[in-house]
Formats: sequence, structure tokens, C-alpha cells
Amino acid sequence: MTKFVLESALSHADEVVQEHERITLPAEDWDVFYDALLNPPEPNDAMREGLKWYRDLSQ
Repeated sequence: MTKFVLESALSHADEVVQEHERITLPAEDWDVFYDALLNPPEPNDAMREGLKWYRDLSQ
């Protein structure tokens, strides 16, 4: 009984972890996301400020 319970718990834990590591998007949202990866926007002032803030913070 103990081995069965442990194996069931581990199996369920693996499923939970996989669900939280995987991002699922509807096809339309995927197309927008994919297009943004292939054709990123030009950096604007807010993006530059954010990058500067991040670099200052991480040093």
C-alpha cells in the first residue's frame, strides 16, 4: 500500500509541475506572440529606461 501511495503521489506531482511549466495559448494569441519574437518592436524610451533600471539593479 505504501509503495502505491508514494508512486501515485509522485505521478500526480509530476503532472502538476508540468502543468505549471507549460504555457498554452490559443492559436490567435500564439500567432501574435510568435510574430513579436520574429519582428520585435524598436526600443522606446520606456524600454530603455527599464533596461537601465534592470542593469543598475543587477550590478
